[in-house]
Amino acid sequence: MKATGLLFLIMISSNILFAQQITGKIVDEHNNPLEFANIVLLSLPDSTFITGTVSDVNGHFYIKEKITADACLRITLIGYTTKIIPAESNRVITLKPQAFMLNDVVIRAERIKRNPNGYVVNLKNDRSVKGKKTDELLTQLPGITSEDGSLKILFQSASAIYLNGVKIKNEQELQAIPADYLESVEVNYMAGSDEMASAQGGIIRIKLKKENEGGYSGNLFAEIQEMPEYGHTGENISNVFSYQYKKLNVYNVISFRHNQAIGDTENNRWFKESESLISSKEKYRNWYKYFYDRLSLTYDIKANHTLGISFFYANNNENPTRISDTKITENEQIAEQHSVTRSPYRYNMYQGTFNYNWTIGKKGTAFSLTADYLRNNERQTLTSQLTEPTIVTDGDSRSRQNTDMFRIKPAFVLPFNKNSKLIAGVDYQYIRTKLHLTDHIHTDQNEHSTMYGYVPAIFSSFSGRKKALQYEVGLRVQQNKMKYVAEETGTSTQNSNWGVFPSASLMYMLNGKKGHLINLQYKRMMDDIPYSLISPYKLYESPNFYTRGNPDLISPTSHQVMGMMVLFNKISLMGGYIYYKDQIYYATEVDPDSPNVSYSIPRNGDHQSLKLFGLEGRFQLFKWWKIKAIARLVLHSAESATFSVHNQDKYYFALNNTFEFTPSFGAGINCFYEPDYHYMDRIYKQVCDVSGNIYKRFFDNKLEIQFRFKPYRKGRILLTDTPEYESRAINNTKEEYIRFSLTYFFKGGKKVNVKRTESIQSYEKIEDTK
Repeated sequence: MKATGLLFLIMISSNILFAQQITGKIVDEHNNPLEFANIVLLSLPDSTFITGTVSDVNGHFYIKEKITADACLRITLIGYTTKIIPAESNRVITLKPQAFMLNDVVIRAERIKRNPNGYVVNLKNDRSVKGKKTDELLTQLPGITSEDGSLKILFQSASAIYLNGVKIKNEQELQAIPADYLESVEVNYMAGSDEMASAQGGIIRIKLKKENEGGYSGNLFAEIQEMPEYGHTGENISNVFSYQYKKLNVYNVISFRHNQAIGDTENNRWFKESESLISSKEKYRNWYKYFYDRLSLTYDIKANHTLGISFFYANNNENPTRISDTKITENEQIAEQHSVTRSPYRYNMYQGTFNYNWTIGKKGTAFSLTADYLRNNERQTLTSQLTEPTIVTDGDSRSRQNTDMFRIKPAFVLPFNKNSKLIAGVDYQYIRTKLHLTDHIHTDQNEHSTMYGYVPAIFSSFSGRKKALQYEVGLRVQQNKMKYVAEETGTSTQNSNWGVFPSASLMYMLNGKKGHLINLQYKRMMDDIPYSLISPYKLYESPNFYTRGNPDLISPTSHQVMGMMVLFNKISLMGGYIYYKDQIYYATEVDPDSPNVSYSIPRNGDHQSLKLFGLEGRFQLFKWWKIKAIARLVLHSAESATFSVHNQDKYYFALNNTFEFTPSFGAGINCFYEPDYHYMDRIYKQVCDVSGNIYKRFFDNKLEIQFRFKPYRKGRILLTDTPEYESRAINNTKEEYIRFSLTYFFKGGKKVNVKRTESIQSYEKIEDTK
């Protein structure tokens, strides 16, 4: 009897508490995983809410809860029909696309999924993407701004931008892609341990949407630009195309730009020792042609094996002309000079990327291997004619640079459970740059050198979740080894630095329903030193000014701490502190052999620190009007052997307005203001900018007409004051413009699931900030 009673109780218990957890996967009709699906556990018959979760990038979800026999799951996702099923584990749940969608869907708070490193925003069926290119849409997202043509995350330039896994080489690529194609954007406020130790800024990962109709889609884009002061200044055309044939996925973007870069500047230099004054007015005109093509091919060998190959080619042809009129006053004598400098510049970039992904087992264990090769060839010829009252001087200089870069990165992902995982891998990069320089304009100098770089590293990270607390800790061990060889003399300079670079991210959800959270991040970094900073070659920008490298530089290291509080998913309070050791700065000095010539040279300081404060708010004032307001303050302190500065303040204010009058008609007005600020021995005077756009779509959103405009821009004035030298540089360029563009959208065929091959390296130069 006791055994029978015990068996009866067990049977009842199995019906009441038949499961302690539920796992599953959300897919579409073509078995593609669906991210951001909301899974809610309900108790019947009154549909009482028990708990909920969101599917991850692979469509998986996990609910740990005591589940009764009459419980059910409700699955919802924008663009798909809602599904209600019994609460059973280990199920693959298929969602069907909706037959139609409302036209007034806008971004809501639930579109943003927060994590310890930043957030992911779901842009499916978001009306606000219309009328914007990808780079323009990014500036509407939390923490992202566009400053001086570069995207910044919080306070720093983005370290890398990935487009469906492909690391783009130039942010101009984003200008070719309409924001309509974006499915989601992931933003990491800081680069993780899998990125180089020199990655100081955050990471942007863009994922293109899958087409609900057809196996191909794309667009044709054409644009012209007029500037009131200078007339016609450019035209751009581009094409984006994606296609799928059985297991083969194809993605291609091709673009051609023919534009004119313009600069009108005025410079006054006062040399204190010789008591001479050099005043010049300069006109810079540069018609350039830039062409690139990116092709990505991905083949699904099996359900858990994917092979990808990506090719990239870019060609840039520039023909800059610099006309300068100079007046030199010395010992009450006045001499005048007229110079014309032409410097045709060409470069070709080739890149091939191989990527293999293998999902091992059902628990999510995975292996990835990425190999990347990049070659960059640069050529420049500079001819100069200097005319003085009775003397005409001609000369030329030539430069040739070939860079080869190879990088390989294997990595493993090891899940422990649905809430935690370990990532570990190896990273190795090899760089070789051959440089040939000759200068017969200002002085007879030649340089034939080779620079070798070796960057081996190992990395790992562990992420987990405990109720309202999410965290990730990472570790990277990396060596930066560089060798510089001067071929004429056979002399060489070597520099080797290695270090341990930890990172940590923490997010605590104060109130998930109201959108209150706290986020903290820390990272240690080590900067790279490119060849341009160590080469002793003198690169003249004018007869009286040049830049040169410093072979005695050492790699700076830094510590970075960032904190953020988010309220109502709309207001962000930000603060941070960055401490640099042996920071690199540019010093302006007088040439000891030519007292009327100044030059800029990089040097190591003792230390430098930045205190960061920011406030950002995103609000919808009306159904048709949204704003994003930003205010920032940076306090800069630094010390070196020649100077000491403390709490030099820099403010930045920006306001972005988005107007959505109808589903096919909208506009935007953006402005920023930067007051005067000091940095080192330089004073940057105030600058402000106003720009906007207005668009209209026709023929069922297949054709878009758009005007982009900049009605006002106040140029920068830069003041420099050292014990030996003073200067005043004025930007007189009239940067106002009007752009007119047409975009035609097309699609058709069968369902598309486009995957990409990831590129993991880029070619960059570090130059003096003017």
